[in-house]
Amino acid sequence: MSVTAGGNFEPKPDVPHLNCPPPPFPLVIPKDSQISNLDKFAKTPDSWVKRDGRMILLTGAHPYNVEPPLGLLHELGPLTPPALHYVRNHGAPPNLKWQEHKLTVKIGEKETVFTMDEILSLSSFTQPVTLVCAGNRRKEQNQVMQTIGFNWGAAGCGTSLWSGPLLSEVLRKAGVKEDETWNYHCEWLSHINIIPNESTNHYHFHDNRVLPPQVTSYDQSLAEKWWYKPEYIFNELNINSAIASPDHNTEIDLGSNLTSNFNIQGYAYAGGGNPVSRVEVSLDSGATWVCASINRPFPPNKHGMHWCWIFWSLPVSVAALSAAKEIICRAWDNHTNTQPVDITWNLMGMANNCCFRVKIHSFVDSRGRPKLRFEHPTLAGAQKGGWMTKDSGKPVTAGFGNLRKFLEDQEAAEAAEEKGLSRVISNPNGAFVTDKDGGAEGPKGFTMAEIEQHDTEHDCWIVHNGKVYDCTNYMDLHPGGADSILILAGQDSTEDFDAIHSKKAHKMLERFYIGDVIPDIDVLKPDKQEAGVATEVKFALNPKKKIAFALMEKEQLSHDSFLLTYALQTPETVLGLPTGKHIFLSAHIADELTPA
Repeated sequence: MSVTAGGNFEPKPDVPHLNCPPPPFPLVIPKDSQISNLDKFAKTPDSWVKRDGRMILLTGAHPYNVEPPLGLLHELGPLTPPALHYVRNHGAPPNLKWQEHKLTVKIGEKETVFTMDEILSLSSFTQPVTLVCAGNRRKEQNQVMQTIGFNWGAAGCGTSLWSGPLLSEVLRKAGVKEDETWNYHCEWLSHINIIPNESTNHYHFHDNRVLPPQVTSYDQSLAEKWWYKPEYIFNELNINSAIASPDHNTEIDLGSNLTSNFNIQGYAYAGGGNPVSRVEVSLDSGATWVCASINRPFPPNKHGMHWCWIFWSLPVSVAALSAAKEIICRAWDNHTNTQPVDITWNLMGMANNCCFRVKIHSFVDSRGRPKLRFEHPTLAGAQKGGWMTKDSGKPVTAGFGNLRKFLEDQEAAEAAEEKGLSRVISNPNGAFVTDKDGGAEGPKGFTMAEIEQHDTEHDCWIVHNGKVYDCTNYMDLHPGGADSILILAGQDSTEDFDAIHSKKAHKMLERFYIGDVIPDIDVLKPDKQEAGVATEVKFALNPKKKIAFALMEKEQLSHDSFLLTYALQTPETVLGLPTGKHIFLSAHIADELTPA
């Protein structure tokens, strides 16, 4: 049982010191973190949690599901700082108090209640463990066909030092006999129920399944009872690896580096306590492979089980990279299991472990210098870019092109079938109704200024792809809770909505359509204009919007530093940055949104 994570062995003000020896390996815990209470989470039910602003949001502001940038995760080393460890939440984490929280172990009708101090009185130990989300690298699968899961990149994994007593010790204290056979369900914070048969909890069956590719919809999976077939349970991780360096959009200047070496690096892990035996890299699309060097930062435990990832590296010449079209990596475990070349799609988007590929592009920059640019398959969450996505123009299909073509043809056929059919949209504000001939009135129009007024639980509008939806009547029915909608009330929710919702959810949204967004028109009344009456101050910044600023001047200060001068929108505009607040900058560079 884990009572602390991250490897901090110093006593905390409200937590007694753990009764466990230090781990039998060098303890080097990176201190890199930039945690704070960020404004974007101020309206969430867990706003008290401090977070690192570099984490990539996967499901909007709430629930908080995030992963770090892949390059940063690898750069920080084998132990992941807690603030940069991936997070998987279904709701708001409770704000527990050490002296008040208790754990109840139930065996039949007998209950044993433990305080946190009582648990800490048991012998404890520290174990480094790599945790991996079952959906790690899922966004690659979502490019083939949308799964029922959101877009994890390749950084849905991390390694921490976990400390606490053994679960078996707690169960013995509760009266469990070693020679008895029980079933236990111990994922909850406050209760462990020990029962003689399999749990009937909904999530025990309807999660962590790798269903066969023939199951293409959730409705089909329910109708055919796939969730109750034990052979599809995802109990042990499969072998996997990824390339962290070169990172996405890394560039190499060929003129100054052609005779140099570049160190290709990444991580790998295997499930079931099996060790990674080797990692191989190919620069010729898999025709030949070269073994990389492996760094094993953590030894196996006393039972010979390997519960941690390994880091690998391979120096190659820049000249060799310039002649290649892609870098591919694959890992092997001690049972000679390795990674497949192609993706095997499944409904939940889990267990994606196809060979990781980074594409290499040759180009000449604006100053005439020949360069190489590296492109990863996808970027986590709603980030744009990646050779597997449509953002790349002509995505490479990496062996699943036939499936993609089949799906595109299928979508085209469905669209043709629906063409000309009536669309009736019902909502409390009556947007419009169209018939087969396109008659009746057009959609209503709302400015963002009008939409922003509807931001309460009793009057909640959102914007998605330029269309306005009144979600007031749906708040209590939303599976993710009303808070997930409310934090986006009166705002453009396109990015947050698309990050997590399925095609079925997009279809459901139509019921609440009330009109379209129209541009705001700033009108100054003639009488005030002529009389010179002071009008309301115009602020350049808006905490709910991305505001464009024109770049007026660019001055190079050093080889990697520039002084950029931007203009306000009008001479009357003031910046409007409150004391103690920050500006988040981003720019579209090469058609990709790049944060500063």
